[in-house]
Amino acid sequence: MTTSTIAPGTPATMGVGSDSYAMVVVAVSASGKTVKAARHEGAEPRTFSLRANGGYVMQGTGGRSGIRLHIGKAVTRLDPSF
Repeated sequence: MTTSTIAPGTPATMGVGSDSYAMVVVAVSASGKTVKAARHEGAEPRTFSLRANGGYVMQGTGGRSGIRLHIGKAVTRLDPSF
């Protein structure tokens, strides 16, 4: 999905380690480089920034181990091995 097709209401999945959480995009900057997403309506949105590799990473987290946002599909999956 290109940055020009991301809009509020677009489904997304936040990856945290081996777990995934369904999200929805609530705001997109004019450039498409910053996306805010929330777990549900009324929840505090989290801010993700576009990286050079084309992926979105939560601001304030590291590059390789950062919390990632995958745009286009909302999936919740909790790893049962923990």
